[in-house]
Amino acid sequence: MHMAGNRDHPYLEFDLNEHEYEARMDVLWPRRGRILAARRLEPAAIDAIGQRDRWNDLITAPWLRLFRLHVIQYVELVMEFFSTYEFDYPCADLEQPETIRFRLGGEWRVMSVARFGRLLGMYTRQELQTEIFTDGITEFPTEEDKDQFWHEFGFGMYDPSLTKASSLRDSLHCVFHRCIVYSISGRGQGETVVNLRELFYLFCLVRPRTCNLAHSIAGYLVNSSGRDVTSTICGGHFVTKLARHFQLLTDDLKGDLTTVAETVVMTVQTLRNMHVARRGVGGIRLCAATAAGGAPYMVPLPFFMQPEQQPDQPPPSPPRHQSPPPSPPAAGGEGGGATGIDLEGMQWE
Repeated sequence: MHMAGNRDHPYLEFDLNEHEYEARMDVLWPRRGRILAARRLEPAAIDAIGQRDRWNDLITAPWLRLFRLHVIQYVELVMEFFSTYEFDYPCADLEQPETIRFRLGGEWRVMSVARFGRLLGMYTRQELQTEIFTDGITEFPTEEDKDQFWHEFGFGMYDPSLTKASSLRDSLHCVFHRCIVYSISGRGQGETVVNLRELFYLFCLVRPRTCNLAHSIAGYLVNSSGRDVTSTICGGHFVTKLARHFQLLTDDLKGDLTTVAETVVMTVQTLRNMHVARRGVGGIRLCAATAAGGAPYMVPLPFFMQPEQQPDQPPPSPPRHQSPPPSPPAAGGEGGGATGIDLEGMQWE
């Protein structure tokens, strides 16, 4: 089947009393070619820049599962889902059974935020009964928390429409930001800007504080399909996860669907292109951002490099007019990191 998709697919038919969803479909369908692929960071990239221990100390199991999603998206399923998706926000009761509603595979699905998180593969049944889910926050506790976080981990004044990830003091946090953008805050442009929602996710990862990813994803999907004719459609990788659960991707059913976007893998070269890692004497190292947006310079962090590789050039020295930025505080505080998570040991999606 060609990339245009099948507007006459049974999944895209609506009853006469469902004209609201038919109207949504009419808006979405012309943008079916603008479905954005998700991206994930390969574990080898973390090893290559010598950041496995720090990564493991900060990443909890739900975040790791989110960053590891690797799926193919399907036009008809994405169109059906986003033309019908509804979420009662704000949601005070995570177990309320009719909080989330959508149609997928021609059938209406109604569920709680808790069940939604489990079907997406973000949480296990056991985790839904623990603080990693029940105590998860969905926004900054206070405005002071936001301001203090940026003061400690970023340069300059924070502006949610202008501040770029290059203003973060720690380049590993730049890597976190790019993982966030490509998984739960997708957008077609401006991926280097740290918007307010992305700053909140960084706050949860770096402080660390427990974030309720099920609730966050549910809220994200309300607007991730865009509002105008030029908007990209993001979040389709979550639709594929739901479709798998409802057994809509058997060989017979997939034959009638149009594939559109497979998850893209971010490699070490991606990190080098982002200017957060650079090959220097002895190997690939993480860079540290400079104040006022200058060129990054090397910091003495562990690194990994194949013996046969040769450095492109020696690392530049830090600028004379300033000292290297201070190291961020050690991981700790409410929520705790998931120390010791084995990146290779967990099942890939």
